[in-house]
Amino acid sequence: MSIHLFGNSSTASNNEEIISNTDDVIIDQNSFENTLTVYNHDDYALKNNLCHTDIPGIDLGRSASPKPVNTTNDDENDNLLSDLLSYSLYAINSDENDKSLEYLLDDIIDSNESNSQTQEFVEQCNAQTVDAGTITRVNNEVMELEKKHQICLGTKRKFDDNEYLQNIEQNSEISGLCETTFKEELSTAMSKKYKYQKETTFASKLYTFADIRSSKFTVGIYENAVKKINIDDGNLLRNAILIEFKKKIITKGFDESSMNIYPTYLNILKYVLNKVYQYISNIAPVTDISITPGMSILDIKNKYIANKIFFDRLDEYCKETAKEIELVPHEDFLYTIQTSIKFGSGKSLVTSVRKIATPRRNRLTTLSKNLVIDNIFNLSSKIKSVIANLEIADVSKSSFAYIHGAYVSKSLIRSVLNVYYCNMSVTENGYLKINRYILKEILKKEFEKSVIFIGGKTISPNKSTLELMARYLLTDITTLYFRNGYKLIIEDSDPDPDPDSEKDTPKYFYNREKLNVWQSITKSNSYNNQCTASNAYEKQQSPNNEKNTLQNYSKYTMPEELELSSKVYEFTDIDSISTKSIYENAVDKIDIDEKFLLREIIMAEFKEKIKLSGYDGFSIDISQTYSNIHKYISDRFHGYINRVTISTDISITPGMSISDIKREYISNKIFFNRLNEYCREIATNVERIQAEKFLGKIQNNFYFGSSKCIDSSANFGIGKSPYRRKRLLSVEVRSLIVHTIRNLPFKIISAIEKFEEAEVLESVFALLHGVYVNKSFIRNILNICETKKSHKKDRIAEELRKSVVLIENMTFSPSKSLVESMTNYLLMDMENYYANEEQPSTSFNMINQDDTTKCTSTFGISSEKYHNMISRIKSHLPVFEYICSTELKTPEDHPSDTGEEQEYVAQNYVNNIMPDNLLIAKKSYNYINIYSTGLTTSIYKNIIKKINFDSDRLISDAIIEEFKDKIVDYNTYKANEKIADTYSNITRYILDKISPYIDDIVSTTDVVITPGMSIPCVKHKYVHNKDFFYKLRESCKKIVIEIDKIPHEKFSHIIQSYINLSSNTDLCANIKRIGIFRRNKITALIKLSILYFLYNLPNSIASEIEKIDINNISEYLFVKIHGIYIPKSLIRNITKIYTINKIDMLLEQGRNFIKIELEKTLRCSTILHEGELLSPNESTLRSLANKLASDIVTYYARMRDKIINNHFSAHE
Repeated sequence: MSIHLFGNSSTASNNEEIISNTDDVIIDQNSFENTLTVYNHDDYALKNNLCHTDIPGIDLGRSASPKPVNTTNDDENDNLLSDLLSYSLYAINSDENDKSLEYLLDDIIDSNESNSQTQEFVEQCNAQTVDAGTITRVNNEVMELEKKHQICLGTKRKFDDNEYLQNIEQNSEISGLCETTFKEELSTAMSKKYKYQKETTFASKLYTFADIRSSKFTVGIYENAVKKINIDDGNLLRNAILIEFKKKIITKGFDESSMNIYPTYLNILKYVLNKVYQYISNIAPVTDISITPGMSILDIKNKYIANKIFFDRLDEYCKETAKEIELVPHEDFLYTIQTSIKFGSGKSLVTSVRKIATPRRNRLTTLSKNLVIDNIFNLSSKIKSVIANLEIADVSKSSFAYIHGAYVSKSLIRSVLNVYYCNMSVTENGYLKINRYILKEILKKEFEKSVIFIGGKTISPNKSTLELMARYLLTDITTLYFRNGYKLIIEDSDPDPDPDSEKDTPKYFYNREKLNVWQSITKSNSYNNQCTASNAYEKQQSPNNEKNTLQNYSKYTMPEELELSSKVYEFTDIDSISTKSIYENAVDKIDIDEKFLLREIIMAEFKEKIKLSGYDGFSIDISQTYSNIHKYISDRFHGYINRVTISTDISITPGMSISDIKREYISNKIFFNRLNEYCREIATNVERIQAEKFLGKIQNNFYFGSSKCIDSSANFGIGKSPYRRKRLLSVEVRSLIVHTIRNLPFKIISAIEKFEEAEVLESVFALLHGVYVNKSFIRNILNICETKKSHKKDRIAEELRKSVVLIENMTFSPSKSLVESMTNYLLMDMENYYANEEQPSTSFNMINQDDTTKCTSTFGISSEKYHNMISRIKSHLPVFEYICSTELKTPEDHPSDTGEEQEYVAQNYVNNIMPDNLLIAKKSYNYINIYSTGLTTSIYKNIIKKINFDSDRLISDAIIEEFKDKIVDYNTYKANEKIADTYSNITRYILDKISPYIDDIVSTTDVVITPGMSIPCVKHKYVHNKDFFYKLRESCKKIVIEIDKIPHEKFSHIIQSYINLSSNTDLCANIKRIGIFRRNKITALIKLSILYFLYNLPNSIASEIEKIDINNISEYLFVKIHGIYIPKSLIRNITKIYTINKIDMLLEQGRNFIKIELEKTLRCSTILHEGELLSPNESTLRSLANKLASDIVTYYARMRDKIINNHFSAHE
């Protein structure tokens, strides 16, 4: 064996390098591009790969021609032995050191003998260049030999792993030997030394599609390492299972040493992976190391172990996760323990963990839970240990991916994948725009910053490889678009051919649904000035301070070309947007009784009953009790938190992520100090309340697993419990409330820590005109509403400029275009809300000639025909002004203008017309009585039936109280269901009084539903129908005055005669038979409830409509007639126009006359189809008009026959 060196011997000792190839790679410094020649003989350095410490081998000087170095020179041998001492620092095992030294000394002696042969071989191979096939073969042989010879790589070590990790992390001089040498001595020649000549191409000559989204290209070393951690280092769970089932194992004669509990460990590992794997996958690309040219596998491996920023972030997350798991009951880990244990040769033992004694089962589940917590808490050290013990092949496989004939870093593939998602910007016509020139340039720049792995070392790609790989990767991206069904617009030209223009910053195509593009750009900017994530972490002293500097604000200002706000204005009620803070949401999600002390007390009190019933006491469910306690606490703190948040809210600045905002809210000391003082005050007040007042917080029924329940009232309830039990339970409930209030700040912090990103987003930001803005901005806007009109716009713009918008999970300063558009929208919102007259949802001045042209092109109709349709609809609008009034005014007050408003309405009917080929009307005719109440009842009357006018249970409690001597142990909280008839009577009484007024008001103030409106917009119009609610309020005042004059004794008929207690028991509650004083008490309460309900009826109706889900509100507004959903308001208007007398007169002019009039009416109507409000096309219009005419005529005929029959019956 011999070591062959190229260059001057005099400088060889200063610039040292080991040649790590199966065949010696000789680098010629004679030319700017290094020439690669290959030797086909065994090499000591190859076999033993003397770690990454520099050993004499390569001369960086520019000699005239390559010369083999005489290895017999004493100085050279001394240098070689000197470097061997440095190498011994890495090889900790003494046996391996001795063997390595022995091999090296033999090579030095043998080198004298083979020197002459080497000289001849060099001359023969000097002109040879490595082709792609040779390179691949070299790579394969290197991988095989590196597996066999790992003396100094630390992959199969006899010493302790912790000792190895300690050497890497604590001894920076040793771990950075090679890196320091490269940085100090070879910085200027690095890219040249590790770069092959132009003619050498490492990419495959034939293209084969590669799916860059595949996990084999993107899953890194950390994701692979976490799957290989040792779950139970001390075999604690194995020993515990052996102890628990020792008798069975001995009885069956099984060998304990062959026990296999791999399924149990696998279940625990799966639990750990479910908690941490996704987080690791998310942070790994951002915190990845930088692989530079010249690095060996050991360099890369050590860098991964010393990646400080990754492990710091992982530690922080794991600590939070471990705290969350500590709160999980150990019983939830029962499923992790396998049900049968195998003992080799097909023998198995059925463990039946669920059937063993509870103490034994609890020991196993507790141990399983502790293993999960321990593995997550110590995950960083376990991952480091796994990486330290990885084979060379595993490290290279996790760091590099073989694609298109070359081994490239996986970080490059992830960057290419970002480019793939970057370009997903769908144009208006539905095509995906691709500029291959721009994409190729981006791919080249990404590949230029990356490396290729070959011959045990990393090198920079040369121009030929770079060009070919960029072309292949671009083809991969384009193919993926095609496979995903995208229609492509491909451009190959340079969009900026000017040579002086900036080509270093190609434009990305933005898409609102792919906003991670902008996030990726900002992330890359954050690390541009540092070569590695670790360096960035070490150099950056205060991330928050860096984000808050004025210089950094420009980096987090959204680009002008990124459009977020809606292009079409739609009214938004700012006052209805929830400004509920994150602290209020956290109060709703705090843990009430972490240790389940109240549950234990209830179980102890009812222990005998539970045992006799045969239920498992541990499965008792008292969630309703906790919910009642939770509501009690929330009601006392929501108002205070809402007030104090205004002055103690955090400042959200550009560049903050969701996690940053979450941490800021957790560390808000000003808020929590004030809250802590208030909590002490409230807790003191609660302690003074009598304990018996809290007895009602305990739920009625206790559930045990599969719907089995024990009625705490009927069977062993609190009602007939001894005083001692009542006192004990009520005191415990009060103590629990006081304890929760005193610790509320800590519980809020704990709740916020558990919030997912989506919950933080919902608590801090609100969607306003298509943009997520912080809620503090909305609160400031509400304060501006009362400002003089001349100053509103400036103040809104100023507030918007000081606020932030959320893009993906990062905050940015709004762009100028966004400030301008949002300011205009908010001004229109204020004007629409506070104006005396409600404006149309879209401003008339927004409709221009371009919109008309767009509409005509979209629906395929000529401009002339379009304007004819506009004129025809406008001509009919005054006739049906009573039906289709967009201003919701009475006919007397409605202006007979024919200007912009009618132009806007007419365009809406045309622009949203149904496609001509869409046929939804039924072909066959079936008579429908359109005069029936169910088809014409307005939403307001239907909502009244659903309002709970006795939410405080005053009436039910009063009735139960009066008949308590007959109701033994009856639970008052079930009374609502037992006196349903009484509530129905009250609702019927109210409807009888208010219905005539509602019908009269609706006829002139009903909401007009026009084509193009969205369902949320329709709902909003009904909630804010000011004309209707104003007139309804006036009518309610009149009714209240009338009812107030009626003696309360007249309301006795409303109370039902019998109250059903159970399936077999009825309580006679004849109000007339009880004493007059008791009867007057109930009737007076009913009268008072009716008056109060009527007085608040407008607000109650608006509130109930607001609660209706978007998917369900259409049921209140539309009815299906002959296969078509049309508004109920249209049916009401038709039935009012076509009365019996009117039909008789119209039939004299012919049936077709009714049909023609209906067509005119329907032309100004709207239909609901698949969630969209459209104007009916001609075929639908004629079909529906014909069928409705038949319904009207048939109804007339039936009513006429009925009148005639009644007439003859009366005379008979």
